[in-house]
Amino acid sequence: MTPRIDPPDTAVIAPWYARSVRCLPGMLLAVALALPAAASAQEAGNRATARELFEEGVTYVDAEEWAQAADRFTRALALYDSAVIRFNLARVQAELGQVVEAAEHLRNVIRREDAGADVRAAATEQLATVEPRIAHLTIRVEGEADEVRRGDVPIPSAALGVAMSVDAGTHELVALNEGEEVARETVTLEEGGAADVVLHAVSLAVVPDPIVVPDPIVEDPPPGTPIWEEWWLWTIVGLVVVGAAVGIGVGVALSQDGSCTGPFMPCRLDLP
Repeated sequence: MTPRIDPPDTAVIAPWYARSVRCLPGMLLAVALALPAAASAQEAGNRATARELFEEGVTYVDAEEWAQAADRFTRALALYDSAVIRFNLARVQAELGQVVEAAEHLRNVIRREDAGADVRAAATEQLATVEPRIAHLTIRVEGEADEVRRGDVPIPSAALGVAMSVDAGTHELVALNEGEEVARETVTLEEGGAADVVLHAVSLAVVPDPIVVPDPIVEDPPPGTPIWEEWWLWTIVGLVVVGAAVGIGVGVALSQDGSCTGPFMPCRLDLP
């Protein structure tokens, strides 16, 4: 069982949360934040603020409000780098699934010479439970790409092609070339899982201007000869007239019986 960090000047060691994980004694933090006689006013102010933030963080831990606790411990660590604060921040990050960063804080505590033996022992025990939860992701790029991102985080070229430690969850991978997206993949990892993803970078093709084929020019046909000037028309008219005259003449001739009288030659038949 790892001991708990209680707020400074609190000697009682109480359970941290339902999983029976306990933090380091609050007295360790009080010693770590003790003000040296020669400390500057600024350093004293930073340590005092760090102590207050730490106490707020512990309060949030007791309420199992992990995000708020992580915020307070992170602020406290920015003001005063303490092995005890790092240990508690790592514990909260492990609850939030941020196991990669938690593991780094725990390794820092284990290496620190200013950390007590009990603090390093607690960090070693905690690291053994955090490391198996770290997932590993290998990203490879095929094609032209000058930048690769995992979410909003740029990935150094030295990290491509090797297994990277990542938190479990869904990761958006994007390859860029001259600022333009050329590949995208989504991968979901379980705790302790591993994946190998290849980004096939496809350069954006230069789209040529569309070829415009002009509409064919339809020229008006040259003006022709008016139909009334065509020779064939008058030939037909002439034939029709001649035929009509012949027909009339034949009809008249056939209708005459030789006894008709009248002033007209050939004679006209009058009605009786």
